[in-house]
Amino acid sequence: MANTKNVITSDKVCANLELTDEKPFNAPVAFTATSAKFTKTMNADYGTMVIPFTATVPEGVEAYEITASNGEVLTTNKVEEITANKPVMLKGSGNVFTASGAAIAATAEGVQTNGLLSGVYTATAVPTENTYVLQKQVEDVNFYKAISGLTVNPFRAYLTTAAGAARLTFDFNEATGIKTVKTTEGTEVYNLQGVRVANPTKGLYIVNGKKVIK
Repeated sequence: MANTKNVITSDKVCANLELTDEKPFNAPVAFTATSAKFTKTMNADYGTMVIPFTATVPEGVEAYEITASNGEVLTTNKVEEITANKPVMLKGSGNVFTASGAAIAATAEGVQTNGLLSGVYTATAVPTENTYVLQKQVEDVNFYKAISGLTVNPFRAYLTTAAGAARLTFDFNEATGIKTVKTTEGTEVYNLQGVRVANPTKGLYIVNGKKVIK
């Protein structure tokens, strides 16, 4: 019984903690997980995540805190470790997060916050005032303004900021992430408000889901 998955013994030890994206989680008491594992489902190489244990970032994945918004662009801070109960944004293809001897705190009520992100462990209705949810619409993955009736699933997060824009893009602080716009037939160019632009002039645009500058 002691080695059964997700069972906490009388001495508050779980030998094998295995958690899966979108499945609810609640720890009524604090305990130690001898082995902890979380499997994350990624959407178009991006995602939000909150987990109840501290874990290293796996190969093929980058993790970012979202610290501020400047107009329609979000400011990010890359982290090398996922901190327990601190939601982050993920970029990449890997999806398994692990830890050994992990301390699992009793689940606090409400959301888990980190910068502009609010993470949840149960399916949660998203407030519509100043909130955004990471989504893929057409070919672009961005934070889009939340609408009434939208729900965020367990182990995921929504974003809160009074930006006012219909969608928010990311700033990964990478010099190579901003390039010159080269329009060819079939290229779709959008401004930061999500409006398609036929003949871009000088400025910052979204081309094929990436920020570019002309």
